[in-house]
Amino acid sequence: MFNLLITSGCSHTYGSGMISYLHGRKYLDFGTDAFLNNLVKHPKLKKFFENVTSIETAQKRLEEISWTGVLASELNISNFYNLGIGGSGVDTQIRNCFSFIEENKSKLDLQNGLFIHRVPSLTRVEMIRTDDTTNSEDSFRFMSYNFSTPANITDDDSGLEVFLNHYDFDFYTSKHLFNLLLFKKYIESTGMIFLAIQDGFDEDTLNKQYFYKRKNIDAYNKRINKFSDDMHHLPSFPSLQKMINDIGFFTFNPHEPYGVPTSLLNAGYNEDHHYSPEGHEIFGKNLAHHLKNKYNI
Repeated sequence: MFNLLITSGCSHTYGSGMISYLHGRKYLDFGTDAFLNNLVKHPKLKKFFENVTSIETAQKRLEEISWTGVLASELNISNFYNLGIGGSGVDTQIRNCFSFIEENKSKLDLQNGLFIHRVPSLTRVEMIRTDDTTNSEDSFRFMSYNFSTPANITDDDSGLEVFLNHYDFDFYTSKHLFNLLLFKKYIESTGMIFLAIQDGFDEDTLNKQYFYKRKNIDAYNKRINKFSDDMHHLPSFPSLQKMINDIGFFTFNPHEPYGVPTSLLNAGYNEDHHYSPEGHEIFGKNLAHHLKNKYNI
């Protein structure tokens, strides 16, 4: 049914926690053994990266063993792309996916494609910052801050100032959901099927996940687009629940039928809570099971 699979998300999609980039891109100078010793974050992970001699081939292997690669295999899709970015939020992911599709759409079978967006925390806010005191043009870069964990933002971090003085949960949540809704329409305009997934996405989950004491959301959203009094027509921003409903999240039990995906910590590889290779396999097979039922594959 599908000839193309593209996925997007954060570290849980990318496959974080297995390989390291701390030594740059000069692994080829070290030979295979030294390369693997420096690459993997635990010796037991070596078996998943046999015969890789560069960071590029290591990333390709990681893409294959991530849940994206597992899902592609389960659905018999040979052409797949994992566009996950560790630590990223909705805005970063949408820009990356839009760029990839626009640059490659002449080579991709979009009419027979499946696009899956594993939506990250909606408290991840993208800002432009620089670590260069000269403020040179090439020193600026996008950073994602997760404001659901403000304790991780240090006193000398510009993210703290934004969180304390400018961050508004209702606004950013509305903006991210609205952008997702527009992005869904873009993906569908290419001919691909769009699916948004998250382990739990409802009002109860939102209320429990975030510490922010919420306002009257419907009343608040009606004021979001009021830039000034010099407007002939004041738009009314849709409610969070309406946008969630319009996006149409694909809900499924990520622990059935093959069990709970194991983390790297649970599997004894390292102290990381991201999926282990086995965890990616379990999640990919679980998702494949539900998609086969949904599309009668």
